[in-house]
Amino acid sequence: MTLKVNEIIKKAEEKGYNTSSTSEYTKPWTQNSILNNVSTENQVLKIDPYLIENWKYHDRNSANLGDIDSLAQEFIQVGQQQPCIVRPLKENPTKYELIIGERRWHAAKKANLKLLVIIKDLDDSTAALAQAAENENRINLSDYEKGLSYTKLIADNIIQQKDLIEKLGKSKQYISALLSFSKIPSEILDAIEDISKFSAISAERVKQITARSELHKQALIAIGKYFKGKSPSAGYIEKEVEKYLSNRPELEKLNKKLLTKDGRHIATWRNDSNNLPALHFPKEIAELLKSDKIDPNELSNEIVHLIESHLKKLRSPS
Repeated sequence: MTLKVNEIIKKAEEKGYNTSSTSEYTKPWTQNSILNNVSTENQVLKIDPYLIENWKYHDRNSANLGDIDSLAQEFIQVGQQQPCIVRPLKENPTKYELIIGERRWHAAKKANLKLLVIIKDLDDSTAALAQAAENENRINLSDYEKGLSYTKLIADNIIQQKDLIEKLGKSKQYISALLSFSKIPSEILDAIEDISKFSAISAERVKQITARSELHKQALIAIGKYFKGKSPSAGYIEKEVEKYLSNRPELEKLNKKLLTKDGRHIATWRNDSNNLPALHFPKEIAELLKSDKIDPNELSNEIVHLIESHLKKLRSPS
């Protein structure tokens, strides 16, 4: 583990990564490192796990930590076999921040044991790359978790997409696919309910299908519930979308944008997940309704009045 982290740090430095712009942490192999005068650098130490806080960019979903109880029992019986990586907290050097080893950290607390750690003086960027490198060797970390973690790191300017490609030796297509999870519309995520079992390739296909047309997007919303808890292939998702569209020509009528005379989009008729017609507002109009700049009660009354008028016409003799 120590060798792996050191190699990542040095590789980042050799390739010109500017770590000083993102953190006050110094590099451990330079003369001005805060740990150069401390004998604990690179040594395996035992630390109270309650002196350690989880890094805010940790990549594990709390629901996907696995069997912590069994790991805690293993610690009690045979001990912790692999140390975690921590760094001193900037705000409080007597405490630490967990970079690698979240399951081990939880297990040590569960077993009421001290945690084996290696203290490294890492800046945010190299910490992120070290964590990312560790991710690629885990078989129980989903593409979904990796994708959301990388998206957050990129959004907060901790690392860039090119860093994941260059410094981890991964293809542009692979990283792009992982980042697809964050580009899937919320309506589709709500329809699927749990997309964590999807592969990055499947998530990328969902993103691509969504971009084709409003009809394709509505098809994914309508059939999303059938993917819940499953790991569908990209080809299977494609097939199911096309099958849904071919069996429902009425969607063409219902997926219609409502535009003002000057071309402003104010609503869309489309089928909901139960294949029933529903009126959907774009984000801009929805925000106006939330803020009461458009009175939702007044709008509702006008809609009711309009529908009543149509119902009266239907009831009236021709």
